[in-house]
Amino acid sequence: MGFTFEPVTPSNINTFAQLHVASNQLDTIETVIECYDEAQESALWRPLAIALDGTYIGFTMYGEFHNPYQVWFDRFFIDERYQGNGYGKAVIGIILDRITKEYNCKEIYLSVYPHNIPAINLYKQMGFVFTGELDTKGEHVMVLVR
Repeated sequence: MGFTFEPVTPSNINTFAQLHVASNQLDTIETVIECYDEAQESALWRPLAIALDGTYIGFTMYGEFHNPYQVWFDRFFIDERYQGNGYGKAVIGIILDRITKEYNCKEIYLSVYPHNIPAINLYKQMGFVFTGELDTKGEHVMVLVR
């Protein structure tokens, strides 16, 4: 599979705003527009569309904080139309490798709502473990130590 990533910019935001999760997942992640707006407020974030062989199938956003220093794999989803094909599991390793190389980090954090069992299972398969902490939205924090 040929996964590629394209930065979300003012010139392509309308195209990528079409990416979305299923209606029963809306309470688990922000929209591409909400993520892009957040990235415009802070240059720490990297919003990227995920493509497979030229077709946009998902979205991710990651970034770093400085006090304390932490790298966050903050947003990730496969578009509703492409879920159930194994793309999430296939691309997440590529994203985590990209984050590790870009930030030269040994730990990657994320947060997840406790009712988002499919995401939790995927993250556990990738080696993430719960820290026992909650983020500012009440999501449970997980960390991957590489």
